[in-house]
Amino acid sequence: MNTIQLSSYSFNVILMVILPS
Repeated sequence: MNTIQLSSYSFNVILMVILPS
């Protein structure tokens, strides 16, 4: 897994966690 993919994945996970479901 390259750095850009990892950063993008992490960013999406963080958004899912912080945004109200």
